[in-house]
Amino acid sequence: MAYLECVDGFCMSVINADYDGAYGIASDEDTVELGRLSSVEELLKPYAELYPDRDDDGNIIDTDFSDGEYLHCVYSHVPRRLVNAVIFLHGGLTFGGQAFYPLDHLRNDLTKREFKVA
Repeated sequence: MAYLECVDGFCMSVINADYDGAYGIASDEDTVELGRLSSVEELLKPYAELYPDRDDDGNIIDTDFSDGEYLHCVYSHVPRRLVNAVIFLHGGLTFGGQAFYPLDHLRNDLTKREFKVA
């Protein structure tokens, strides 16, 4: 697992990715799992593993999930292209601070990509 921080302060952990590439971004994997989001990201909501309540007949009850629920769940099978877009929308990755675990070969790969930080 790696914890990524974007330029605007948005952070997320990336799990179940191919670490030979860049957290699945440059790998053959089509999807990754995300978690530990620092704020709710609307683009990722459809991938949230949230389980709505059901009535006695097993029918799903419409549920509005709270921001807290979106922050404390796993986002599974997120297309890596969407992860790239989220990173880009949040200004690209930053490699300062404690949020980015020191994996130099990944840092070099990520800084060469189209969503690099200027």
